[in-house]
Amino acid sequence: MSFGSTPTTTIVLVVCALVIAVAGSAAAGTSQLVSSKITNSKVKSIAQKQINKAAPGLAVSHANTADTATRADNADNADNATKAAKATNATNAANAAHAVTATNATHATNATNATNATNADSVDGKSATCPAGYIEFVGACWPGAAHASDTVFGASEDCADNGGSLPEILQLRAFIMRPDISLAAGGEWSGDEFIDNVNGPQAMIVDVEAGGTNTSNTTAQHGYRCVLPLVR
Repeated sequence: MSFGSTPTTTIVLVVCALVIAVAGSAAAGTSQLVSSKITNSKVKSIAQKQINKAAPGLAVSHANTADTATRADNADNADNATKAAKATNATNAANAAHAVTATNATHATNATNATNATNADSVDGKSATCPAGYIEFVGACWPGAAHASDTVFGASEDCADNGGSLPEILQLRAFIMRPDISLAAGGEWSGDEFIDNVNGPQAMIVDVEAGGTNTSNTTAQHGYRCVLPLVR
């Protein structure tokens, strides 16, 4: 990158400017020095003004904070960077420990691979997508087709063995009412069980395509769906 002069030339100009500024202040007279001493902060202020004047576009390779940079090789904070090879915090970066958007990030809002992310295909090494044949619904993975008939206890055990569970009755009803879903013949089990003082143990089922619910003895057999967690 060129600023119209080489780094050596810029440094020489800054040193000369600093010397002139100090000499000019000394020439103002002893009385002025007494009333207004040249402090380290004033010297730094004069030098900074001369640097800004001589090289307004001066960039640094290493910085604690880089709000906007084409390259921020090493930066603790980089709000916008085309390439942030090493950045602790970055709004947009190819690689960053913390980033709003990043290809690889430890913490990110959106990331292809992330330890913790709002949107990611994998989170902390675990899958965050539904397997083939499943549909994402209310934050979980639901099978598009029901399993063959079984008792509610057999269905519950099968789901648990595969890392899932029977759905809650109202969520099952809502899922069955989707236009792309067909209800198993004879209805489908939910995970809601209760004791009927007259008929014994019962469980809720959805038994009508339009979303009708009913009860069935736990020894009866109905189709069922094992709902899987989205991250597993």
